[in-house]
Amino acid sequence: FKSQFKLQAGFNQINFRGRAEHLGVVYQYYDRHSISAFYNVPRHKNGKTGHEIALTKYSTIEPLYFQDTVTPFNFDNYNVSAGAHYWFTPKLRTGLGSMYMYETYLQRDTTVFDLGQFEFQFHKYQIRTFLAYNNLDEHFELQRGHRASLYAETIQTIDYPEISFFKFTSDLFYYQQIGQRGNIALHQRIGMATNNDSPFAPFVLDGFLNVRGVGNRVARGTAEMIVNAEYRHTVWKHDWFFLQMVGFADFGTLRQPGQEIKDMFKYNEMELFLGGGIRLHSRKFYKVIFRLDYSVNP
Repeated sequence: FKSQFKLQAGFNQINFRGRAEHLGVVYQYYDRHSISAFYNVPRHKNGKTGHEIALTKYSTIEPLYFQDTVTPFNFDNYNVSAGAHYWFTPKLRTGLGSMYMYETYLQRDTTVFDLGQFEFQFHKYQIRTFLAYNNLDEHFELQRGHRASLYAETIQTIDYPEISFFKFTSDLFYYQQIGQRGNIALHQRIGMATNNDSPFAPFVLDGFLNVRGVGNRVARGTAEMIVNAEYRHTVWKHDWFFLQMVGFADFGTLRQPGQEIKDMFKYNEMELFLGGGIRLHSRKFYKVIFRLDYSVNP
């Protein structure tokens, strides 16, 4: 979107060693260069367990919010992650994982703020768990059914306990097919974290992540509510692709660090964008979709 470019490209071998294992690498440019390599085994031979490992260098330019001052930092996160999961049924699984992270923040301008520092360095570790249910039926570009997930993590910052936090997130996705060509897609996310009065809050409003059109990481918070609603209609079925027209509404709001939950629903905290777009789904390649969205704030 305006004055902001993001590129992500990668390769994922979804049948590595002929055993439905995933081996891949992803490159991202979002202000700066990032790269991640991962290896996932969705199911071991017993059909009940699996595991995943990943190595990542994630680099961006992050705006940090100090009272009424916003200043940009070069942000670098180097991490190694590992986890395991267990399948209760073919649709329901749970998991447990951990991650070690080294983070650096280097200020890009000469703004003076109350902490009086121009560079931050953190050693962190994460412990996470999740419960996920998937009851989706997908037929090319059309989807029906629902999926849901509960995710919890703690990120502890060594030597800086005041910015350590616990975080809980709930996601619900619902899809309904309308006739032969229509599709309703709904998503709701509710997140809650330790309410530290800190510029390093874990939730963010971002046009690439949750509210299309809102801008580039416009706010950070310690709780969030996100609602995305779409109607998609297939207007052209070709031998090579499906073309969909889309209308959507995105809503998002955050609790600012140190504030109360009720403050999330003040008029000046809530963001609503309405828009439309197109989807071009490849019939020859799995999960290859070209998207273009345009939205306005009513």
